[in-house]
Amino acid sequence: MNSAPMDKFLGFILRLSMILGTASFAGAQWPPDSCGCAQWHYEHVEAYGPCASNIIVQVTRYGDAHSINFMQFLNLLNKNDSTTYVIAADTAPYILGCRNITIGGRRCVMVRGATGRREDVVLAGLDPRLSPDFWKSAEYDGPSPCGIGSFIQTQDVDHFVIADLSIVNSPGKMVKIDGAAGYFGKNIILHNVELRDCGSQMVKGAATTGAISSRNCIVECSYLHYSDALFSESSYETQGIDIHEGKHWTIRYNFFRNFRQGNWGNSNNSDAILMWDYTDSVLVEGNLIVNCNMGVRLASPGSGGDYMWAHNNVIVASDPDPRFSYRDCIEVGSSASHGWVCHNTMWNPEGNSLVSCYNQLPVMNNLYYNGVFSHGCNARNNTQVQDASAFSDVDAFDFHPKSDFSVPRVSEVPEDLEGRVRQIQTAAGAYEFSPDAIEQAVNIAGSGILVSPNPFNATIRIEGAGPAEIEIFDAHGTLVKRMRAPSVWDANNAPAGIYIVRCFANGAQYSKRIALVR
Repeated sequence: MNSAPMDKFLGFILRLSMILGTASFAGAQWPPDSCGCAQWHYEHVEAYGPCASNIIVQVTRYGDAHSINFMQFLNLLNKNDSTTYVIAADTAPYILGCRNITIGGRRCVMVRGATGRREDVVLAGLDPRLSPDFWKSAEYDGPSPCGIGSFIQTQDVDHFVIADLSIVNSPGKMVKIDGAAGYFGKNIILHNVELRDCGSQMVKGAATTGAISSRNCIVECSYLHYSDALFSESSYETQGIDIHEGKHWTIRYNFFRNFRQGNWGNSNNSDAILMWDYTDSVLVEGNLIVNCNMGVRLASPGSGGDYMWAHNNVIVASDPDPRFSYRDCIEVGSSASHGWVCHNTMWNPEGNSLVSCYNQLPVMNNLYYNGVFSHGCNARNNTQVQDASAFSDVDAFDFHPKSDFSVPRVSEVPEDLEGRVRQIQTAAGAYEFSPDAIEQAVNIAGSGILVSPNPFNATIRIEGAGPAEIEIFDAHGTLVKRMRAPSVWDANNAPAGIYIVRCFANGAQYSKRIALVR
């Protein structure tokens, strides 16, 4: 096997760790250094295979002999296939104004910041320092002079990537994915972006009746938030991600904060994540969700949808501000009969509902403070803590357990939030208990396995650090495939779910979790 691709990947991880580091948000550091964000940045941004032949176009504020200016970039975004636009860092935001850009019938369009640091490239409706209320959309009765429905709107786009930048102070939806008869958005990825303060939903998918909006989409390693809450004049609600009629979505290792209406709102009905209206096959993994009216709603009751998985998330409702109320941490609707809610940590001192579900969906090994699991859940081995002393530092959103809240391991979640392999007797909640948790976290660069894409819905390529034997096991520990790397696993006849890849190379054994979605 030619080791050059793996050598290049490992070298890139070291370089990327110096560029990205771990982001810090008002007391919280997210995502953990040991998660897969460095690998996914390589796979989805630096070396995105489906768009490897893209031409690179440099973008600066005013343009020069080697770059186009920012207004030219906005005008060209809907006109070219196979193009990567790299926007230069700048100390002031790039101004979008009251503008809608519809991208239709395009393939392999990538937009990324030049440095890998999302704070270095900021796209703003107007400069929030000068016009802080511009995002309060006139569409929903806000004081903004702008009422556009969305900033970026895609129609029939395949392989569209936004990475390493911020979008702020935007009246419309920041990214909207449309579907209708004969088309939908495919392979849309948001990686390492910050989305802050918008008039309604930040990421939206919608389709006409009987169509689908989107397929094979990922939001990862990003920060979606309101500075405080949805504006009080709003006649609507807000979500970080709101998807109708979507298929195969992965939402992993993001930080969601303040998706909430105050007691002035119609329903306190805002969520970090809302996947509904016949949306199918959704994996919600490793997210930190703080002070949202509701955390995660999957197949919202009466809306259709199935195959919903939520694990290794931390969901917090701790703001004592009397303007706000909080409801379910996780809700799984009546149409979902496949999936699980496992190994989440839920800190909700108001004592509201923890998980609401139907069809006896497995709800296992969660760690919580107050609240109840609905009778529709098959709730087992969930563990209640007595107070904040059970965790390292709840005020800083550090929910590493100080004690070993031991429960039997479930095969559905073989690793914890930071990538540590769970033991036969594991800890309830998102984190495996360890006095040296950070030091024992898995180093992705040394994992010895490169898989792409992950999640996947048909085939997945698996490479080792050298000539390697590969074994693939299902979530119950049954061997389903044995082969040599590099190779492609055709999983068209395998059931959806979590699988473990084990690689034996150079006298060592490595493992990695992969997700097959339908």
